[in-house]
Amino acid sequence: MTSIIVNTLGFYIVITSKEQKKYKFVPLINHFFAFLSQFYLGTVLNTVILLPVPGIYCIGWLKNATGPMLVVYIAIFHKLFLFQGEILALVLLFELVSVARKESFFKFSPIKISVIIIVFLGLTSSFGLIVFILSYIPRDELTYHVMKNYPHHTFVLRYDFLWMLSSNKLYIGFAMSFFCAIGIIVVSVGMVYISTYFELEKQMETMSKVVRREHQSFIDEVMDHAKLMFSFFCILPFSIFVQFFVDEETDVSGR
Repeated sequence: MTSIIVNTLGFYIVITSKEQKKYKFVPLINHFFAFLSQFYLGTVLNTVILLPVPGIYCIGWLKNATGPMLVVYIAIFHKLFLFQGEILALVLLFELVSVARKESFFKFSPIKISVIIIVFLGLTSSFGLIVFILSYIPRDELTYHVMKNYPHHTFVLRYDFLWMLSSNKLYIGFAMSFFCAIGIIVVSVGMVYISTYFELEKQMETMSKVVRREHQSFIDEVMDHAKLMFSFFCILPFSIFVQFFVDEETDVSGR
C-alpha cells in the first residue's frame, strides 16, 4: 500500500510538471517499473524474509506454488528489479543513436541495436540465473536441510512457497550476482552517457544551441535519476550479508 501511494504521488508530480514531454519520460518509466517490482514482491509474492535462515517464504497470490516454479517466480522479481536500471541504459542508448553523426561509430543500425540490447540484458541476467538454477532443491531435501541445520525454524516448512539457499557459497553467490549485474548496468550507463556527450561536443558547430541544449538536458536528467537509483541499488547486496550477524536461535515465526 505504501509503494502504491508513493508511486501514485510520483506519477502525479511528474505528469503535472511543466517540463517537456521528453523530460517526463524518464521519471515516468522509472516510477512504473519501481511500482511493478514492488507490487510483484509485496502483493503477488508477498514475501517474508527469513533471518538467519537464508531464504524467504511467500503468502501472496502465488503462495501455493511449488517445485521449479518457485525459482522462476523469484527470478522474475530479480529481473523486474534490475530493469529499473537497465531501462536507463537503453534510453541513453537510443538517445546516443539519435544524436550520432552519420559517419560516427555510434550510428548503429536497427540490427546492431537489437544485438546490443539482447547482449546487455543477457549479461545482467546471466549471473543471477546461474545462482537461481543451482538454488533449486526438491521439497524433501529442503525439509531435511531445514530440520538438520535450522531446528529452531522448522515452522517455515508449513509454507508451500519456500525458497532457500542451501549453502553459504550459494548465499554469497547470490549477493555477488547482484554486484555483477549492478556493476554492468552502472558501467553501461556511464559509458553511453559519455559517448552521447562526446557526440554532442563534436556537433557544436553543426547543431543549433537550442537543440543541443535540449539533448544535453535530457541525458543529464537520465543521469540524475541513475545516481539516485544506483545509490539504493548498491546498498541491497550489502544488506544480504546481514544474515551472518543474526543469532541462529532468533525467533522469526511471528508467533
